[in-house]
Amino acid sequence: DTNDGVDINRNYGYRWGKDNVGSSGSQSSETYRGPSAFSELETTGQRDKIVALHPVTGLSFHTYQDLMLHAWGNTDSLPPDWSAFHEWNDLLTRDNAYQSGQPPKILYTVNGEFNDWCYGDTIAKPRAFTWTPEIGSDDDGFWPPPSRIVPLAAENLRPCYVVTALAGPFVQQDGVTIQEGAMNATYHAHLSVRARNLGVTGIAGPGLTGTLVPLDPGVLMITSSVSYPDLGSRQSGDPVGGAKFDLVVADSITPGRLMRFAIDFTTPGGFFSRDTLVLPLGTPTLLASDNASNGLGQWSPGSWGIVSNDPQHPSRYFADSPGGDYALGANNIMLLNAPLNLSAGVHAHALYEARWDLEKNYDDAEIEASLDGSTWTRVHATGTTPGSGVSGSLQTAGQPYYAGTRWLWKKEIADLSPFTGPAGNAVRLRYRLQSDGSAQFDGFNFDSLRIVVYDPAAQPAPAAVGDGVLPLTLGLAAPSPNPIRSFGRFSFTLPRAGRVRLEILDIQGRRVATLADGMLSPNQYVRGWDVRDDQGRVVAPGMYLTRLSGDLGSVTRRFVILR
Repeated sequence: DTNDGVDINRNYGYRWGKDNVGSSGSQSSETYRGPSAFSELETTGQRDKIVALHPVTGLSFHTYQDLMLHAWGNTDSLPPDWSAFHEWNDLLTRDNAYQSGQPPKILYTVNGEFNDWCYGDTIAKPRAFTWTPEIGSDDDGFWPPPSRIVPLAAENLRPCYVVTALAGPFVQQDGVTIQEGAMNATYHAHLSVRARNLGVTGIAGPGLTGTLVPLDPGVLMITSSVSYPDLGSRQSGDPVGGAKFDLVVADSITPGRLMRFAIDFTTPGGFFSRDTLVLPLGTPTLLASDNASNGLGQWSPGSWGIVSNDPQHPSRYFADSPGGDYALGANNIMLLNAPLNLSAGVHAHALYEARWDLEKNYDDAEIEASLDGSTWTRVHATGTTPGSGVSGSLQTAGQPYYAGTRWLWKKEIADLSPFTGPAGNAVRLRYRLQSDGSAQFDGFNFDSLRIVVYDPAAQPAPAAVGDGVLPLTLGLAAPSPNPIRSFGRFSFTLPRAGRVRLEILDIQGRRVATLADGMLSPNQYVRGWDVRDDQGRVVAPGMYLTRLSGDLGSVTRRFVILR
């Protein structure tokens, strides 16, 4: 018998045997659906386990195509929760750039499959939100070689984490506003970070707190934690009472450097999730800006054009293929007419909003820059990923490309810093889409372009001691460094005059050393400590507390001393 047997992923009960397009009734077919729904031990086993456990989310791994598939597979009609799927798809494929969506739209129609049953059958069990990652490229095929096992597993580790987190409350940052407009050296900056609960079930709260932690040197946190309201599924919210994260930027930072932060969301009940922020330091100088509502006057657009049919983006936007899907064998280039003078900068960025849908591994979009208008270099941006380099692909392995799918419009930062300096007095910029002779999709769309350069000579003068906006409450920064070995720094801020005491306590709360004690005026202060107690003795290694207290309240931080 040369037949392959039953295709397990066409043997599930929802829309089983709907037609002979999404499955076959012939035993000789590779897509044979079996004699009846759930006729196979494998599908009945999975069915019974899901009916018993009622999972909220799940993954069913397959090979191959580098796709992330979800319901519906039996029709190209949108599922009721299509907007949620699109938002979640972007989270799952952020790092691996898999193309995401419904099978009929990016692969082929299938009926009697796992995702449709999990999502569609709400009689035997509650609705479950599941995905099928089709792992591996055409070069990997159905049975990748052993050398590819770890790389393929690694590129799907994040989707596993995300799908697990989505089953309950899952809070991520949903946009940042800098009160002062920029984070400048020696000045305070106040960040308002919006939070969003992306989880399917449950409420993030009560007592939801966000804590901002710098991942790079150059920023001192004054107020690192704020409270958020309770957030239901797919709800967003600002900090309670308009609270903001307060920080001071060091005088040693390079203007335009991208600063990374982690933001941890927690509740007293043990909930935890983490996200990251990337924000430029310093004040930018705007060199050029444009949006599609202004037309194409600043561009040599080629076949690019302007579209206004996206409910997510009410205004017009630039599109590589304004008439629909991009053509086979496309090489669409949109060139910014005016050269850019980046010569005075140490960093420069192109800022814009974008979304895209591109054939995974083969087609791509790029942002490119050139010093001479002849030799073009691909530019790294927030949403680009390394090229696949698979056989027949237009992508060079390791080079930065837009690939796969992003459903929602999001902000992009493209790094033009390699083109700054004396040679960068006439930098050219362009967007490009290229496709092979196979599949066709919507392509690349962008809008709200701003090109900025960070000129050290154009930065604000350093703040004098006490300048800047003081917080409204007592502020005690995290000890620096932490752990401390031989010397530590303790920074604190007073919003108004008052009596203050800054102490070092052991873990039992007994005073070890006093670093400040008396009346102080409103200002920013730093006190050093040589890890000796009030009697001049070197203290033992271990866990300690620093406490700032007085007329304005009390704040405590924990730190460690190592030898």
